[in-house]
Amino acid sequence: MTDLGTLGGSSSEAKGINDLGQVVGHAFMATGDYHAFLYTPGSGMKDLGTLSGSLSFAYGINNAAQVVGEGVLVSGDWHAFLYTPGSGMKDLGTFGGRWSSAWGINNAGQVAGGSITASNKAHTFLYTPGSGMTDLGTFGWTNSWGYGINNTGQIFGLHWTTSDYYHSFLYTPGSGVTDLGTLGGTDEMACGFNNAGQVVGTARVAGTAGGGFHAFLYTPGSGMTDLNSLIDPASASGWLLTNANAINDNGQIVGYGLNSLGQIDAFLLTPIPEPATLSLLALGGLVALRRRR
Repeated sequence: MTDLGTLGGSSSEAKGINDLGQVVGHAFMATGDYHAFLYTPGSGMKDLGTLSGSLSFAYGINNAAQVVGEGVLVSGDWHAFLYTPGSGMKDLGTFGGRWSSAWGINNAGQVAGGSITASNKAHTFLYTPGSGMTDLGTFGWTNSWGYGINNTGQIFGLHWTTSDYYHSFLYTPGSGVTDLGTLGGTDEMACGFNNAGQVVGTARVAGTAGGGFHAFLYTPGSGMTDLNSLIDPASASGWLLTNANAINDNGQIVGYGLNSLGQIDAFLLTPIPEPATLSLLALGGLVALRRRR
């Protein structure tokens, strides 16, 4: 573990990393303001500045070190930004409201996020270099917000149902949008996905005490699966996986849950082939998962 430092203040928080090990997030300044930062191994932490106000937050980075996030204006409005090395921070604007935020960027420079409209609705946006920001709307729901984009242009995010519960969605260019469903409960939240369109997150489970949440894996064509049904009972006895936060292109998943002692603990799940499922694995079928120590 490496301490990334701060920008002169008391704390910092990392939000994203690219394949080169560059990290983005936000850190306190000596003035008490938060600024977005870019940390490069061997060079340290760089202050990315702000838009016209005093605060900025970074959430995503691609392999070209382009960074996305949100910053406040002197007016008090919050706008999504795209930072490009050598060009600085670009205000992406809004759809007429006072707030927009960029959360994900892929290696083509496409950006996903959300913006408030003039009628005070939340709409997902797609920003494409050379074309600007496109309003993807709410996909027929009351509100939507994009949180990530992969290298195929798929976007995942959240939408609010007419009953005011939140569900996750997966938008695929040319194919439209899919509600990821639930694990029998009323709501769920996606937290990360990979270039194959696999999505992970946390979902309320029907019939559990207090309407508890379980970690899930969504696979296009197969739907949503409770990760607790996939873990190897021999190596994860007594575990309850509650939150899955990210998945890579190898299918490895990280998150947290309750271990056999009832303590909150981080986990890493790695797909392993079982003899009975080798043929299914070749076709992209179900895999078992185990915790790596």
